[in-house]
Amino acid sequence: MTLKSVFMKSMVILLFVSFFHDSFSQPIVLPLEKSLDLTISKTGDERQYVPISENVKIFEQVRLRYGKKIELSGPQTDYLRKMLIQSVKNVLDLKFSPDFMVNSKVCFNEKGEISYVFFDIKPFFFKNTDQVLQEKLPAELDRKKLKLEHVSSCIIPVSFYIRVETKNPGRNISLRDSSVTSLEDLMNVKDSLKIKRINLSGLDLKFIPNQIYRFRNLEELDLQGNEISVFELQMHRLPKLFKIDLSSNQLDQKNISIDKNKSLRILNLQKNAISDIPLSVRHCKRLESLWLGGNILALKTKSFRGLRHLEDLNLYNNSLAVLPEGLKKLRHLKVIDLYYNEFKEMPLVLTKLKRLETLAIAHNRLKFIDPKFVKLNKLTTFYAHHNELTSLPMDMEEMKNLRKLDLGYNNLEILPAFIYELPDLEELDISFNQLAAFPDRIVDNKKLKSVFFNGNAFLKQNPESSYIMWMNKMKLNKTMVYY
Repeated sequence: MTLKSVFMKSMVILLFVSFFHDSFSQPIVLPLEKSLDLTISKTGDERQYVPISENVKIFEQVRLRYGKKIELSGPQTDYLRKMLIQSVKNVLDLKFSPDFMVNSKVCFNEKGEISYVFFDIKPFFFKNTDQVLQEKLPAELDRKKLKLEHVSSCIIPVSFYIRVETKNPGRNISLRDSSVTSLEDLMNVKDSLKIKRINLSGLDLKFIPNQIYRFRNLEELDLQGNEISVFELQMHRLPKLFKIDLSSNQLDQKNISIDKNKSLRILNLQKNAISDIPLSVRHCKRLESLWLGGNILALKTKSFRGLRHLEDLNLYNNSLAVLPEGLKKLRHLKVIDLYYNEFKEMPLVLTKLKRLETLAIAHNRLKFIDPKFVKLNKLTTFYAHHNELTSLPMDMEEMKNLRKLDLGYNNLEILPAFIYELPDLEELDISFNQLAAFPDRIVDNKKLKSVFFNGNAFLKQNPESSYIMWMNKMKLNKTMVYY
């Protein structure tokens, strides 16, 4: 038998099995990554989830067959997400489970029925979740017979959070005379003009109560920890509203609508299912803080249009490895949080942010920092701990405004000399590196308020008497020493 005939035979078998499955079977549910199986760095940090190669191959085969692109409407996406959330909850025991995100790819066959669901879960705090879903979710999906109008022969990506529902969510609420903290109060408060804060967090809300528009002097709206999947807000009816917290809901960027306003300053969209900055965020002409941590961002150059007043940007835990050039348009940005991403090198677009004061890029995979980084001469705080740095550019001595420098949990063998030349340095963390000798020149910095030496080689190899006098001198300078 020739190689060509073997290939043709295998393709016929694959098509036959696929047709048989689509016609008579329950949906097939397959995880794309292994539960609790991670690649590990030398320092023991979690880095990357390990793919299940055989399931990835199946997904690629299915994608070739069902590759048609279909754009779901907002209500369709909302309906599909709600059905998936309920199906997952029905098959899992969530009494003692932490929150987790499910990234799924739902395959609809020619008849518009679900034939495959591929998924991964982040983070894996407990075992066997993927196995339980693989075994029990097919029957649950088959029972629901989920269909969407005009949706067939395609793959729809859907992401959502699964959260534990409790009768007493343990809401942390500050009770003030100017606050509303329950749905009952929302409807019964008589003097609505006195109310400045509404806290409806953790109430399992599916939508925004229309009663919020009673409170024209409202300044803060807290809706975190609910199940809201569509958010439409008429800001002209709440002209003083400056802070909205929508974290830990079920929102994607298509289902967020905020009309034009000049009052909103702070918008928290962390822990949702957002893949890009919602277009309606551009309507917030005076927005200063935008928090997008814990989503599934795939940012584009145009993502940052219309955000020229932004000063604080949180992109924490989004598996980002690059930043688009459009970030440079944020000329007023002072703080950026890039914790828990996948950066191997410092994104050069950061050097265009001339007003940046705080850069947090800890828990990434940085191996080196480009010398161009020294252009950030207004930087006062730099968090780069839990990376893989072995050196730093000497030109960093030009960063005279640095007050807090955290380089802990890296692979530095020698303390870079420029650190001794930073005139305003107040806090230095070089713990858990590979320093073989005590950096004695550091004692001459009398502005230093605290320094962390823990976990370095010199603490293990040399007797305490060889460096204790330096420690004592630092204490005389009122520097707190941790070792």
